[in-house]
Amino acid sequence: MTMDTDHYDFDLGPRSTERQQSFLDTLLAACDGEVSGRTKFMKLVFVLEHFDPATGSLVSEPRFGVFDDFHIYDYGPFSGDVMDAFDELKSDGVVSESDEYINGRRGKVIEQNGDMDTGSQFETDDFEEVVEQFGDETGSTLAGESLELLGIDPSERERYRHTDVSEIVP
Repeated sequence: MTMDTDHYDFDLGPRSTERQQSFLDTLLAACDGEVSGRTKFMKLVFVLEHFDPATGSLVSEPRFGVFDDFHIYDYGPFSGDVMDAFDELKSDGVVSESDEYINGRRGKVIEQNGDMDTGSQFETDDFEEVVEQFGDETGSTLAGESLELLGIDPSERERYRHTDVSEIVP
C-alpha cells in the first residue's frame, strides 16, 4: 500500500539535512565563497556553534543547534554531521574541493559553486562576525585556538579524544 504524503507538512527541525547544508553554505558565503582547508572549515563551524562573540568565550549548548555532535579528534573539535552535510553539498555540486598548496602543505580548497536552491535560513551577521574574528587564521592555528578555548593543552588532546565538547566547555 502506497501512502500519499503530499498533504503532510514535515518539520525536519534544526538538525535537518537541508538546514545543515544551508548553514555550511551561509558560512562559505561569509568567507567570500572559499575556505582554505577542511580543518579550517570544520573549526569555523565549531566556533560558530560554540563561541559567543559577545562574551569572547565558549558556550556548551550550540548557538544555532544545527551541529551538536562535536567531539575531540585528531585536530581538535570534529563533527561527523558537518562532514556528512559537506559531502552532500559536494555531491549536489553546490561546493567543490581542489587540491592546492595551503601554507606550504597540500590541502583542499573548498569553494562555493553557487547559492543553494533553498535559500539561506540564517542571518549572515553572526557568520560574518565570526569570520571577521577567525577567518584569517590557518586551520592548524584554529585547531590550537579551539583547544585553548576548551581549556585543553595540545599535549592533552589524546586524553580528551572522543569526548563531547559540551562536557568540556568551561
